[in-house]
Amino acid sequence: MEEKEEIASNEPVVGNTNIVYVPIDKINVPAERVTSQFDAEVQKELMESIKQKGVLTPIILIEVNGELWLVDGYNRIRACEELGIKEIPAIIKKGTYQDVVIENLITARQKGKSNPYDEAKTLAFLVNKLGMSLEEARKQMGISQTTAIRYMKVATLPDEIFNICRANNVPITGAVFLTLLNDPEKQREIANDAVHFGYTSEQIKARVYWELGNKEKSQEVGYQFTATGEVQPVYPKCHFCHKDIVKDAVYIWLHQECKALIEEFAKYYWAPREETKHEEGEMQ
Repeated sequence: MEEKEEIASNEPVVGNTNIVYVPIDKINVPAERVTSQFDAEVQKELMESIKQKGVLTPIILIEVNGELWLVDGYNRIRACEELGIKEIPAIIKKGTYQDVVIENLITARQKGKSNPYDEAKTLAFLVNKLGMSLEEARKQMGISQTTAIRYMKVATLPDEIFNICRANNVPITGAVFLTLLNDPEKQREIANDAVHFGYTSEQIKARVYWELGNKEKSQEVGYQFTATGEVQPVYPKCHFCHKDIVKDAVYIWLHQECKALIEEFAKYYWAPREETKHEEGEMQ
């Protein structure tokens, strides 16, 4: 019979007597959670570390009406499951499901690994499902009123559009403008173009205005778009010759009287050239 490689699973965690070992199959993972996203290589390294040393940092659980809900440690649980480890060290507190959702988000933020789209879903859950006021929920989450309003708008996007934006790190400050469109097909098109062309927040904003038929406002933001969704910059025009300023723009302060004199000079300076072009055109 092949000898099974020993895996450290119940190594004691020094310095904390409140740690207990919990069967992994007894742990509930909330759908509304903020989870650190590991790439395959980092997850592999985590598994190797647990295989050699065991789980040195306990997961955090909250007991709600006799059930255990995960606050922090999802990737450690996944690694243990893949390694065949049945129990995991945990610190358990008592609380409500609201505590589970909020503490999960705060923990992720403090670790610097929070995802704004997950935060948006969490906020919407607290307000729409648990009945918290927006003001109370945003204070609990530690976000500004502006961010809370933006999150609530983004959370209304259809799941498919929301997931495209989340999975591809589309700037959430740009994704909020997708909510101005009533057509899910258009939302999907712009979301996919944002991923393909790497739109910034300002470019998503300009593209939405473009699709709404407000091309002037889109150009005010500084962009216009081809039929395939590619971004084209809109250059400012020279005040005197009306040509696009692609580079080497010069900014100067003028008195009103001086501006009027320069405009008068520019008009006479450019007039002969315009007449010459017109004559050449007639000759052709």
